[in-house]
Amino acid sequence: MRICYLQLVYIVAVLSTHIFIKVLNESRKVTPLIQELNSIKASSEVFNILLSNQTYYQDTSSVFSKLTFGNIKSTNIITIFSNPHCHPCAKIHQAVNDNLKDLMNNILIQYIFTSFNESLEISNRFLIYVYMYFDIDFCAKIYNDWFKGGEAHFFLNNSNSEKKYEEWLIDEMELYNYSKSYKFDLYSPEISKEIEKHKKWIKEAKPQGTPTVIINGYRLPKYFKIEDLKYHL
Repeated sequence: MRICYLQLVYIVAVLSTHIFIKVLNESRKVTPLIQELNSIKASSEVFNILLSNQTYYQDTSSVFSKLTFGNIKSTNIITIFSNPHCHPCAKIHQAVNDNLKDLMNNILIQYIFTSFNESLEISNRFLIYVYMYFDIDFCAKIYNDWFKGGEAHFFLNNSNSEKKYEEWLIDEMELYNYSKSYKFDLYSPEISKEIEKHKKWIKEAKPQGTPTVIINGYRLPKYFKIEDLKYHL
C-alpha cells in the first residue's frame, strides 16, 4: 500500500513538473508575441488606419460638452462617455490620470455622462455642478476622489438627496483646505441644460455602453487602451 502511495506521489510530481515546463515554454513563446503586438500598437500609422475605420460619433470631433480638461484649443479631442457609478469608467479615469497628465497641453478631454437610472442622475448633476461653479484644480480633485470610491457612498446607500452631496462636498473642501462661497443647487437651469445636452447626444449617437472612448470623433479601436494614446497624440 505504501509503495502505491509513493508511486502516486511520484507520478503527480512528474506530471506537475511537465506541466510547469510546458507552461514556461509557452510563456517564452508568448512574450515575443506580446512585444511584437505592443510594437505594432505603438505605430501611429497603424493606429490612424484602424481609428479611421471605427464608428464615427457626430459632434465629438469638436468641443461639445462643458466638462473639459486640458487645452481648449487642441485639435486632439478625447471624448469619454462615462457613468459616475461605473467601475470600468473609474478605471478609465485613473488611466487618464496615470498616463496622459503630461499630454494635457496637447489634448482636450471632454466628458459626457449617463446614469443607470433616473434616481442616480443626481450624481451627474453633482459632477456638472462642481465643474461649473468651482475652479478646475479643485474640480479635478473632486473627480479623482469620486472615481476612487467616493461615489460608492451614494450608490450603495441609494442616497439621492442634495444634502448628502453637499455634505460630501464640504468634507472635500475641508480635506483640501479649500474655501469658496457658493449656492448649492443641483437643479439650476444651467445644469439642467447641460444634462439635456448629454441626453440628446446619447439618444442620437447610441453609444454601445460605458465607458466609450472617442478620439476626434472615432471610437478607440479594439485592443487599444486609453494609455496607448501617449504614443499617438
